[in-house]
Amino acid sequence: MRAAKPSVSVLKASYQLEDTMVEEKVFKVVELLGGLPESLRSASKILVKPNIGYADSRRHKGRLIALSEPCITRAVLRMIRDVNKGEVIISDNPGPAGVRPLAAKLGYGRILKEFDVRLIDADSPPFVDVEVPGGTVMRRYTFNRDVAEADAVVSIAKMKVHLFCGISLCMKNLFGLPPPTIYGAPRFYLHYPFRLPRCLVDLAMYFKPSLNIIEGLIGEDVQEWHGPPVESNVLVAGDNIVATDSVGTRLMGFNPNGEFPETPFLQDINHVKLAAEVGLGPNDLSQIDLRGDGLEETTTQFHRRLAMELPPEFHLKARERLARDVQYYRQHLPELLTAYEGRYVGIVEGRVAWNAADIVEARKMYEMPFVFRRHEESRYVTPFIKRVEREDRDPEVYEAYAKP
Repeated sequence: MRAAKPSVSVLKASYQLEDTMVEEKVFKVVELLGGLPESLRSASKILVKPNIGYADSRRHKGRLIALSEPCITRAVLRMIRDVNKGEVIISDNPGPAGVRPLAAKLGYGRILKEFDVRLIDADSPPFVDVEVPGGTVMRRYTFNRDVAEADAVVSIAKMKVHLFCGISLCMKNLFGLPPPTIYGAPRFYLHYPFRLPRCLVDLAMYFKPSLNIIEGLIGEDVQEWHGPPVESNVLVAGDNIVATDSVGTRLMGFNPNGEFPETPFLQDINHVKLAAEVGLGPNDLSQIDLRGDGLEETTTQFHRRLAMELPPEFHLKARERLARDVQYYRQHLPELLTAYEGRYVGIVEGRVAWNAADIVEARKMYEMPFVFRRHEESRYVTPFIKRVEREDRDPEVYEAYAKP
């Protein structure tokens, strides 16, 4: 029997609405899907992941620009509590201060108490390793135990542009879950060419959110760090993360089937397209059951500037060099193990430029001037950063580096 198409619903929703009216819009956009997915009704532990992963609480005419509105989370929790009295957690990590101060500033304290929800910092131990069969860049990741053990997930994203991966929607929202204690702040081990877009696919592969919501009352344009506001006035909900992000990308005026170096994918590959290619969901409207308001009346054109002000050809050259440094690492692994096993190395142009005892020291070395640099627009170098491990313990999927 042929499986039903994933459903995505779209509703116009003015940023000028009061929170209670926004919540009513959330109820409606989820109802258009057929209500909450069965996984959220039967789960014993539900993870709700709002976008509170960056300490940018700027507002435009009363609405948050970079973070998802707390009233969206409140509406989701209200729907969950109507059908499920089990454990519900909220998690994210916005940086060294942890999630609690920012959550308190945004008013989550009242929401947590109202719905008996625990707030868990994604960077807090205990940590556990999880396997991701079919991972596109890593076969294994480390997460907070409660986060890793959730048996149903909701991703509540903000509609915004991202310098490095083009768009930031429900897949990118999951990037707040890998702990900086393990991957460096701000998850820099995963946050550069090759790893970032593929890591987003791996996160979607592991967590498989069954409810995905994009809050676009106010969007964030140009970039994810202090970008200007966009009065996009839209809400999106979907039962498949790839289908939802595909529709969200279209609503931003971009082509979800676009590929590097097409806008907005000016720095690396299109993670939404890759997720579709590995079977996580459709990226084609003909394979999506689209409900609610039409795309023509709900689309707002977003914009994207060049990362580090460099055109795509320089990013391509950097990725080609990086691929060669990966080959160097693999070819010289025996001697690297002898000298650096358990340490981090930064390989630049076929040599070990630095080594570090832990992720904190590696981050400091990474930020040295030779790491990301631009000399007369002819040299743009990013190191291959790697924890030196024996092959039987190495989670890296080296096939990802074969075709830059």
